Amino acid sequence: MQRIDAQKSLSFVNDDIHFCFFFKFLSDLQNCVEWLQEESVKKPKTLEEKLIDQLIIDSFENTATLENSKLKIKPEDYIFAKIEYYWNNKLKVYGNFTTVCQSSGFGKSRACQNLSKKAYVVYCCLRSQKSNSGYPKRSYLADNLTQVYDDEYLTRQYFIKYFNMFVHFLNENKSISYDEFYKKFSNGYDGHSPYTQHRSLITQEIKKLELDCPDTDKLIDYQNKEPLIFVFDEASSLIQADPDIKSNCQKLKPNYFIMRSLLSEFNPDKKMFVLFLDTFSSLSSFMPNKWHDPSKRASESLFIEPIYLLPNWDVYKNTESIQTPQDSLLIQNISSFGRPLWGSWCKTKCSDNKYDQIGFKKLTSLAGEKLTGGDSKELDQLTDNDALAILSCRLGTLRPLLSSTAQNLVAMNMAVCTYANYRENLFKIEYPSEPILANSAACYFNQIKHFENNSVSGLSLLVNKLSQAVQNSIIDQGEKGETITKILLLNAYDTSVNRLEIDDLLSSAIRYCSYVKVETFVAYLYGQTGLDEIKKQLDHVQCEKLFNGYVRFNHFVRAQCSKEQLNLKNLMKRCCAIQCKNKESGVDFVIPVIYSLNENSFDKMSAILVQTKLHSIPRKINLDEIKRIQLTRSDIEPPFLIIYMQLGKSKQGSIIDTGLKLKNRAVLFLIQCR
Repeated sequence: MQRIDAQKSLSFVNDDIHFCFFFKFLSDLQNCVEWLQEESVKKPKTLEEKLIDQLIIDSFENTATLENSKLKIKPEDYIFAKIEYYWNNKLKVYGNFTTVCQSSGFGKSRACQNLSKKAYVVYCCLRSQKSNSGYPKRSYLADNLTQVYDDEYLTRQYFIKYFNMFVHFLNENKSISYDEFYKKFSNGYDGHSPYTQHRSLITQEIKKLELDCPDTDKLIDYQNKEPLIFVFDEASSLIQADPDIKSNCQKLKPNYFIMRSLLSEFNPDKKMFVLFLDTFSSLSSFMPNKWHDPSKRASESLFIEPIYLLPNWDVYKNTESIQTPQDSLLIQNISSFGRPLWGSWCKTKCSDNKYDQIGFKKLTSLAGEKLTGGDSKELDQLTDNDALAILSCRLGTLRPLLSSTAQNLVAMNMAVCTYANYRENLFKIEYPSEPILANSAACYFNQIKHFENNSVSGLSLLVNKLSQAVQNSIIDQGEKGETITKILLLNAYDTSVNRLEIDDLLSSAIRYCSYVKVETFVAYLYGQTGLDEIKKQLDHVQCEKLFNGYVRFNHFVRAQCSKEQLNLKNLMKRCCAIQCKNKESGVDFVIPVIYSLNENSFDKMSAILVQTKLHSIPRKINLDEIKRIQLTRSDIEPPFLIIYMQLGKSKQGSIIDTGLKLKNRAVLFLIQCR
């Protein structure tokens, strides 16, 4: 660490008094300057902003974690079972620690805090000091844990003291309950008492611990039979950047690796474990490497695999309570799908009248900010990763070729980590079905950015970024024909929604979760020619029935079963259409249709079936192939519509008259120019 001389100081004049501050370390001076600069531009928070801060606290502290209805397990039980596996099987591991890596809103922090029902838990949040809005808040002990000391020995000594003071206390107080211990030492802020008061109490308890703890340079043996778990939230703060290469400083090892080396010295026979929580913008930063840990043991021992898939998806979902189309438009139901963050926000808002001043439009805006790195952005401010996230929320996951890109999408853009492997540097992601995020993504699709000489639509900008990402080998080109088709279908749906007269603020907030008529959807997809072609093939009664039906989809998801087994009712409730399995004969996409918005509309449904082909030169029509496209299910009430898209290089798109007149279904055969 570089020291500074008397010339390197911070001085200013206030009311004719000259103030001058001298700093021992250059980094302290830099941090102070940054803090003063940030404070000088801070604006007072509005009442709505203050209420949102409180809502976030209340939704975290007062909303219980829920059991996954399929797996019948809570996230904290899942994590504890993983830990117990290593305790019970006595595997030869480098140390009893692992990472919990997942994107924002997945309930990592709350699940790990809830481990205090099963073990002694020391929870410490290392959130950056620059964070003004994050929750849980930065812990009292975070300053010492993230400080860069003069040398590795001093860092190690502080870490020894940190673990020892809790171990010593539990050795001396074996009868204390899990809950009492957690409340005494962890920043499990309840959101009711003033935070400064709560922090002060925790600080006093920690100082007593420090005074009572024996002064030693070795880890104290844990003698309590009850399990003890240390949790470090926002753990990327333990990875410090190397000092300026131009300085004469010694190259310091990040605190994380110093701590990890110390953890390898824990007695493996004792029930102790450490969890590092973060979204981890760079998983490789947490991987073993020779410079940070050159010992033979680090290279030969097993590192416990990270925990990434918590059973926390769709925990607020209750499709049985969505009895009618109007029920499916309630934001409580739209927010119930996906990660628990949306459901807890919505539940907290609806539970207290004080939050009436926060409009649902603000909550959906917050979802949009989460999608684009935490900030509200204009179209021209979107990064390449922002664009990939927006597109993936609607089209399905666009897979990055580099694991670093995938990791950044998890850290900043709400992608879900589905697989992580330290040794192989493998990192896989998905954008599963979340209608509230797809709604926010659709807002970007339909924005217009006005420049001095022209205007650019969100759709045009996003498609251009997608094309560039493929050309620059950022993502795999994937299924080009299917991707083009999904963009065309979503654009027709969006355009139909944009023509709806929506007056109330709630409906405006969830505009792209609306029902639109099949007739309107087809008209914006293929114009009057498409409607006329359907009229040729169906009698008047069937045609009116189909045209007066409704579609509702703001994103696509991959099917896990055949089209004959799809639950069209639940797909409609979830506001999504289906991309069929690769081996599905004759159909690439299924769009659910209901015939009315009445109470019993979900009882009988229909569908739009879409087949797409991408050829440089459009091929001859295969009528037998088209005839085989159908649904044979008892819950499907005809008529239904078949759309056959031939994508190619034709100079002009056109609808072809196939001459077919099939019973109970109409066919639109299109040659679409690219």
